[in-house]
Amino acid sequence: MTNSTKERVYIKLILTTKSPFSVCSGMDEFSDKDIIKQGDEPFIPGSTLAGVFRHYIKTNGLDSSDMSIDDIDKEFFGYIHRGNSKEEHKARQSEIIFGDAVLAEVEGRNSSENNAENNSSTNNTDNPNKKSKSRFVISFRDGVKLDDRKTAIDTGKYNYEIIEKGAKFEAIIEYCGEKAKVFKAIINKIAIAINSGDLRIGSKTSRGLGYMEAEYYTKSFIKGECKAEDWLEFDPYCSSEWKDGNYTSREDLGSNDIYGIEAKIKIPDTIMIRDYNVDPNIIVQNNSQQSGENDSNSEQRIDCKNNSEKNKVKSYPNIEKFDYGQLCLDDETPVIPGTTWAGAFRHRSKIILEEILNSMDLNAIGVDVNDDKDNVRRKINEKVNRILSIAFGQNENEQNAENTKNNNVQNSSTNNISDNKTEVDGSKKNKKQFCKSNLSFFESEIENFTIMPITRTKIDRFTGGSMHGALFTENVCCGGETKLKIGINRKCDEKKAVLGLVFLFLDELNDGLLAVGGETAVGRGLMKVTDIKIHKDIVKEIANDIGKDIPQNNEKDIVSKECLKSLAEELRKNG
Repeated sequence: MTNSTKERVYIKLILTTKSPFSVCSGMDEFSDKDIIKQGDEPFIPGSTLAGVFRHYIKTNGLDSSDMSIDDIDKEFFGYIHRGNSKEEHKARQSEIIFGDAVLAEVEGRNSSENNAENNSSTNNTDNPNKKSKSRFVISFRDGVKLDDRKTAIDTGKYNYEIIEKGAKFEAIIEYCGEKAKVFKAIINKIAIAINSGDLRIGSKTSRGLGYMEAEYYTKSFIKGECKAEDWLEFDPYCSSEWKDGNYTSREDLGSNDIYGIEAKIKIPDTIMIRDYNVDPNIIVQNNSQQSGENDSNSEQRIDCKNNSEKNKVKSYPNIEKFDYGQLCLDDETPVIPGTTWAGAFRHRSKIILEEILNSMDLNAIGVDVNDDKDNVRRKINEKVNRILSIAFGQNENEQNAENTKNNNVQNSSTNNISDNKTEVDGSKKNKKQFCKSNLSFFESEIENFTIMPITRTKIDRFTGGSMHGALFTENVCCGGETKLKIGINRKCDEKKAVLGLVFLFLDELNDGLLAVGGETAVGRGLMKVTDIKIHKDIVKEIANDIGKDIPQNNEKDIVSKECLKSLAEELRKNG
C-alpha cells in the first residue's frame, strides 16, 4: 500500500433479482433489445452500477456525512472540468472502482437441483459440494405503442429480452482513500435504496423492471494495523476470502416497503396479457433431443448454456396447440407487467382529467370561455399533458408531437413549418420539459388462478357464419388475486397531486370503468380493489400538512381527500 492511502476497503455486493430486469447491449440479434452477455452469461457492467449509484447519491445526498453533495460526488466519483484554456482544465479520477456484477456462485446442492430440473433424465454425479454459477432464465417481452383509442400504431410493435427474477449477481467494489467511513456510508445507503425499491437497475425501471435485493460483505485493510502481505494475498474474487468479512444482511438494512401505495386486487372473471413467444419452430427446442431421449417427452424448452448446464427459459406443454397465451413467469405464474399497468393508468388518467377540466369553471382554471373552441381545447390539453408528464414522464418524441399538434390548432401551416424545424434542430426550451416518470409500477403476480384453454373463431358479420381459417386457441387466466404496487418519487414537488390521480385510477378500476390487458371487449380485465395500503411516511407527511394525527382506520379516506385537493389545485394553476 502507498503511503498516501490510509485504508483500502473491499465490498462484495450481492444482488438478487426480485423482478425481471434488462441491461441492453445495443444489439438486436435475438430481439429489438438484447441483454448484454459475456459469452452465454448475462452480467451488469460496472459502468451501469457506477452510473445509477452516482446519480442516486447526487440526487439524495448522504445524511450521515458533513460533506456536501457536490464534494461527495467529486471526491468519490471523480469529475472533469473543461475550462477556456488548457491550463484551466481540471480532472479527478474516481476513488471508487466498480467491477462488473457477474453471476454469483451457489452451493453444489442448488447446482444439483438445477441439473435435475433442466436435465431430468440425466443422473447427476457431480460433487454435491462443488459450486457453480447461479441459475438464470432469459425470456422475451412484447410491447406495442397504442394511440388514444387503444389501437396499435403502425410499426409500433417491438420486443426485448429480460432476465427473469431469481438470478443472483455479485460485484466487487474497491475504495482507496482516507475517507473510508464516508464510503461505507455510501454503500450502506445504496443497499437500503435497492431493497426499498427507490433504486432500480437497468432499463424500464419505472415500469416494473430492475427491482433487486442487496446484501454485502465488507473487508478493510488499514494502514498500520495489517501487513502489506495480507492485502497482497487477498483475492476479492475468491469466495473463501470473505468468510471473515463483515456481513450486512437484508434484515440489517431495514424495511423493504415500497414508498407509495399497495392495492390488493381480486380478479372475478378472466384476464389476458398476451404472450406470443410460443412458436415451437423459432424459440422452442425439444429438451429430449438434447439429452438423447426419444421424442415422447412433450415438454419443450429453450436451452441456454450456463456453466455447461441447461437453463429453462419457457416451458409450455403441448405448446403447438396455442396461438397465444397469458404472459407467465418462468415458474408459470401469470403476471401483469408494469408496462401494462402504466399504459392503462395513463390512458384512463387522460380521460379522467379531461372530464374534470370540462366540468370545472373554465375562467377559474385560466381558460377564457369566450375564446375560440379550438384554443379552449388546446389549453385544456396543455393542462392535461402537464399533469401526465409530471406523473408519467415525457420524452423528446412525445414533446415534439404535442408541440406540433398544438401548433396545428394555433398557427397557420406556414408557421408550423418553422416551428417544426426548430424542434428537429433541438430546442433547449423544450428539453427542460423532458422528465422521467415519477410513478413506478411494479409487476403483479397472480395467485389462486386457473389457466383454461379457450378455442374461438371469427364470425362473418354479414352471414353470421364462421370465417375460413379464423379458428384460434388461447390460454386464459381465470380468477385469482394479486397486488398492485405503485411507487412514487420522494423528491417530486407535486407528489400529493400525483397520488390524487392514483386514487382516482383505483376508484375507476374498482367501479369496473377500466379493464386491464387485452380482449377487454369480450369482458376480460375487470377487477375489484379489496384493500389499499399507504406507506407510513406518506401518512406522516399528510398528517404534518393538516396539523393533526390520522387515525389508522381512516387513513385511506383522509389521505385520498387531501391528495385530491392538491390535484384540483394543480389543475387550477396557469401554465
